[in-house]
Amino acid sequence: MLYAIAFLLILISGYILSIIRGNLNKRALLWLLFIPFGYGLGLHEIQAPENSSIHEQAGKKNSVVSGIIVTEPYKKKNSWVADLDVANINGLPANGIIRMTVSNGSLEYGDSVRVQGRIEPPRGRRNPGAFDYKTYLWNHGIYALYKQGKNDAVEVLAKGRGNPVVQGVIIPLRVYLRSVIDKRTGENGFLLKGLLLGERRELPEDVKENFRVSGMMHVLAVSGLHVGMLFFIFFQIFTALFIPYRARVLLTIFVLWLYCALTGMSPSAVRATVMGSVILAGWFFERKSYIYNSISVAALVLLVRNPLYLFDVGFQLSFTATVAIIYLYPRLKEMLPGLSKRPAIVQRVGESLLLSIAAMAGTAPIIAATFNQIAFISLLANIIIVPLSFVLLGIGLLLAFFGMVPFLGAAYGTCAYYVTEAINWCVAFFAAVPHGYAECTSPSASVVIFYFLALVCAANLKRKKWARKGLVFIPFVFACICFYSALFISQPLATVTFLDVGQGDCAIVEFPGKKAVLIDGGDNTEFSDAGKDIVYPYLRYRGIRRLAAVINTHPDADHIGGLPYILERVAIDRVADPGFPAQSDLYTRYDSIITALHIRHDTLSAGMRLSLSPECYFDVLSPMPGTEPNSANNASVVLRFVCGKNKVLFTGDIEWQAELCIRNAFDTIAAQVIKVPHHGSTTSSTPEFVKQVHPKIAIISVGKWNKYRHPSQEAIDLYKSLNVRLFRTDRDGAVAVRIYKDLIKATALNQELRASLK
Repeated sequence: MLYAIAFLLILISGYILSIIRGNLNKRALLWLLFIPFGYGLGLHEIQAPENSSIHEQAGKKNSVVSGIIVTEPYKKKNSWVADLDVANINGLPANGIIRMTVSNGSLEYGDSVRVQGRIEPPRGRRNPGAFDYKTYLWNHGIYALYKQGKNDAVEVLAKGRGNPVVQGVIIPLRVYLRSVIDKRTGENGFLLKGLLLGERRELPEDVKENFRVSGMMHVLAVSGLHVGMLFFIFFQIFTALFIPYRARVLLTIFVLWLYCALTGMSPSAVRATVMGSVILAGWFFERKSYIYNSISVAALVLLVRNPLYLFDVGFQLSFTATVAIIYLYPRLKEMLPGLSKRPAIVQRVGESLLLSIAAMAGTAPIIAATFNQIAFISLLANIIIVPLSFVLLGIGLLLAFFGMVPFLGAAYGTCAYYVTEAINWCVAFFAAVPHGYAECTSPSASVVIFYFLALVCAANLKRKKWARKGLVFIPFVFACICFYSALFISQPLATVTFLDVGQGDCAIVEFPGKKAVLIDGGDNTEFSDAGKDIVYPYLRYRGIRRLAAVINTHPDADHIGGLPYILERVAIDRVADPGFPAQSDLYTRYDSIITALHIRHDTLSAGMRLSLSPECYFDVLSPMPGTEPNSANNASVVLRFVCGKNKVLFTGDIEWQAELCIRNAFDTIAAQVIKVPHHGSTTSSTPEFVKQVHPKIAIISVGKWNKYRHPSQEAIDLYKSLNVRLFRTDRDGAVAVRIYKDLIKATALNQELRASLK
């Protein structure tokens, strides 16, 4: 806040000085005044969760929270989710929102409730490139989470305490539209609900994946496309009804804001609605509206409402796509002067293609950074799917008005059903096109800056002389920076990342040139698959398309669970494990996938070596050849990763018996870094073993509040007594160990813990 005050004082001083000199630029000064205002407002929003009384009470057991439900509850599996605007906690006044997950399905918007139990702060990003749920919730003013336990009480104190407009108009209208869509379209109503209500919760996973791969997710996210469709449809309806011009404009504005409220007032919906309202206001007052002014007003409205929207990917994509279309489309059209002479159908297809190219060019860096893919096939898919979506939205509006009329409702419902089928078929078709999309790593800030500079120059080749010079100068500067980085910035020989997969193990060893080895894959439960939710997104984030090896230390579910998903989707040179089979569905699936895909399958035992680069290799320390381990844990593959002068010990889930065998079999097992055996249990990390390894850094891969109570206090005390820097994935998130020639650097994702060794 001091920076904002200081900047404001400087501006005031400049203002006084400019008055004295007589060269005041009021417009420039007005815009500059928004900088400290926005900075101060943003700083207040960022600090609000930390300063909130909700944050102070989070983590305490048996809290009593009272407040009003401010969202319409929705079902998620066997529970109901709603947001509670808190009035007090434990009898003390509080403010902010808590997201509740309860078993009571009778809760409604506007209910005043009292809940008893434990509230928790949301967990932030736990792995590189992963979704930051904490920031997402904070951006929407949600500071804590509550999940009803078996003995926790949820009591309704009063009804009807919400906003009367929302409670009396918006929610009944949503309920009506859902009932009509369900009645007339059956199971195919999910797409129409997405278009009319902005609801995607019912979207089947396979359909959602097809939309993602084909680059058509924007059809499901309420944005300018939907608001523009509604704008056109209703303005034409009001014109056909001979409504006076100005009344027609006002009614259209009303419809747009009603639609925005129906869809939940998302940033993209508000942006499009504000822009549409500004344009219509210009029509009302018979004044020309400037599109960039409309965009600026929309951004200002959203950011004053919540400055943290600036970091919301929906906000970024919405505004970037809009600006890109407005700026690039006319310039792209100038490059095709013959298009206007073509038949009308060719012109429309060509213009649609240019619009898609403009939107993709503008949003490509954000999409690459967020989703690690670029769907080139969307350029063609837009030409077919967007018009079909327009038709479906029109049918949905007819259903809204005539859905309860027997004959008409059935007719429109049948039309909606078949149009939805057509959209699903087209999306599936484009998603299945070979090489229709490309996976990519997240671009750095410098790459994004150079990309946009080059894009502006390319777009102005026919208009500006400086554009040609820029297209030569920008790549030259970029190449110089890359050359400098390669020569003078030291790159690690290898990087070992211990991912936070909850109660399980997973580590990825990366070498220069995108070569990598995966050691274990985390767990697979009814709630999550670590391979799908954590490991695969990380590989995409890092741009790793092929694994030199996948090593499964042993067949326990918390180590092998995520591997089947990876085996099916990533090119793998070979799989290695201890050859200790398990009688489980997970192991059977794991083994059958290896056989079906003809992946090389090796059995590891002590004395073997895996060389993966000139300076790095794995020595296998366990299991001992010719022996029968007494448990799956003691059958674990133990690897000593040697890279230059530095060593990392991967221990799987070995217990004291295997530790004793390793100590007796090898003269030296020293390593600077150790993955603590068996999540820090009481049956492993014997003092003799740990002292012989003599680590300086230890990583415990463990889940928060796990039922085994790992890690044990004995293990923690032992490592601390030996002055070992201890990292824990449940507390610190993923841990990256960067190995240089004579140096090791370990960094936790939350940046609070670091360690360096020479």
